[in-house]
Amino acid sequence: MTDPGLFVVLVLGGLLATWLVWRWTRRILRLLLLLALVGGAIWLWTGGRLPEALAALGVPLE
Repeated sequence: MTDPGLFVVLVLGGLLATWLVWRWTRRILRLLLLLALVGGAIWLWTGGRLPEALAALGVPLE
């Protein structure tokens, strides 16, 4: 016979792990969305000439 306490610990551990993964996934997705929006704004601000703008700032592209 299995121990009911072990079952409870496994269920609670699974729920905690699911909650932590969901929480961090949302944060990571929010950060990626923010980076995409900032990148898109920079791309539009430079008129689609981002490599030339970066080269003018002295950023090595190779």
